[in-house]
Amino acid sequence: MLPKRATHTQTGRYFATAKPFDRKLMPPPSSPAPPGMQRISRLGFSGLYSGKQGWSCRELARTLEQRTFEDTLFFPDTGFFTTPMEPRVWDSLCSRTVVLVPGVLNELQSWLATPLYNQEFATVVRKAVELRENPPSEKVAKFRWASRDYLDPLEWQPYAFGFLSGPDRFASFAFHHYRDLLLARKLVGPNVAEDLKTALGREPTDEEVRVAVRKRVGLRGEKLAFKGWKDYGKRNYSTDEELVVTAVLTAIVTGKETLILTWDTDLQEQFVKLMMFLASDYQAYLFAEYAASGLEPVPWADVPVAMGEHETLRTTSNVVQYAGCPSDFVESLLPKPYHQVNCYCYVLGNNRHDLKLTPTIFSAEREMSCMLRVKAHTGGRNTDKFGTGLLQSKESLA
Repeated sequence: MLPKRATHTQTGRYFATAKPFDRKLMPPPSSPAPPGMQRISRLGFSGLYSGKQGWSCRELARTLEQRTFEDTLFFPDTGFFTTPMEPRVWDSLCSRTVVLVPGVLNELQSWLATPLYNQEFATVVRKAVELRENPPSEKVAKFRWASRDYLDPLEWQPYAFGFLSGPDRFASFAFHHYRDLLLARKLVGPNVAEDLKTALGREPTDEEVRVAVRKRVGLRGEKLAFKGWKDYGKRNYSTDEELVVTAVLTAIVTGKETLILTWDTDLQEQFVKLMMFLASDYQAYLFAEYAASGLEPVPWADVPVAMGEHETLRTTSNVVQYAGCPSDFVESLLPKPYHQVNCYCYVLGNNRHDLKLTPTIFSAEREMSCMLRVKAHTGGRNTDKFGTGLLQSKESLA
């Protein structure tokens, strides 16, 4: 009997077949890892090449409670709450801090009012929202949390929740820049649909938009762009992007590992894209710091700016300097020592009775926060060392 072929999400299929990168750098042996979790290559992924794994609610609960750090922060999306789930998973979820971002909380309002599924846990979340509006004393909160082995779930689980606004908390760490970068992928859909409408003289069909979008961004970007067209103008348009960016920046800035929980493969795609942005920008930032130090000569070359490209390159100069170097040289500039912090995205599939899991993990590091600050105060550039010029590392930014 032939073995079953592995099934993948759209993102997993792309990386399993194309294999666009393969990092070799490993963290030092002393770097911490939760029990049962493998170490991950520095600035690298784990789980991208593997397919969907057969799982169960029991295994998911055990993973959340036993294979994460005590200060790990869980970031569930809306669908995680509204999709039927076993009670043991909710108990394990609340063993750590559960973070609700504003967009998810807004989307949960109809579920909180009339929950079709997970009614008992909806009561827990409602109580958590009430506590947010009328916070208890620190002494009471500590007592509830410390006594959770002896209390009814409704008495302690609401104290596991936290509420975090990425735009407010991480504005100085380039939150808006990276959220908008991810949103640009969805905005391809409305732009393509508008072009089609102009060319056809009528509203395009769904299939016509799909074909046109596929030609523009390929199979990997098609689903996001098509969804971006269908959902354009909705109040929750940017909720997925805000959730992903908030979770990742929380990990980098605080040093606490974060875990996104979702049934939506679009979140995995945006998570992977964000980490690739961050890894490339971080290397460009490090190369800029090295080049500005003057410790060794850098092979600069003058590149003329063509007419009309000044706005794209964000410069008023008619000539910018360009420096090319091998990607492995840029990797040698990574700081030592460094502080690893893993970011997780768990995509669930099928249903609670026949659960599938696609785990995606990225090994970030706290030192990236320096680059994020530069990104924020320069309006999106990777360095503030070279005025309005353009600095790129040819291979590492490809």
